[in-house]
Amino acid sequence: MPRSADVVIIGGGIIGSGIAYELTKRGVKNVVILEKSYISSGSTGRCGAGVRQQWGLEANCRLAKGSVDIFEHLSEELDYDIEFRQGGYLVLAHNEAQVSQFKKNIALQNS
Repeated sequence: MPRSADVVIIGGGIIGSGIAYELTKRGVKNVVILEKSYISSGSTGRCGAGVRQQWGLEANCRLAKGSVDIFEHLSEELDYDIEFRQGGYLVLAHNEAQVSQFKKNIALQNS
């Protein structure tokens, strides 16, 4: 392990790895990730890897859309198949109030 670094990131899951990747893309040369085991050995490596887009808050919708935009092109950028596939979600409304809220959410998600 290097004795010095410009940036040290603790945790090699999706967040730490993503930050390290973006920093190097932006020109930071000496980035070190510290992980107690191996990259993605924690919860990231055990998750279902879904990217949910059915949100009711504008900030969450923007974040999800931005994430999907990145994932859709990341295989080309990395020259490696990240196996990203969009499959969708099924969310059921159980009453008229939920139907009304879902319609508002859909309008927001499509804006």
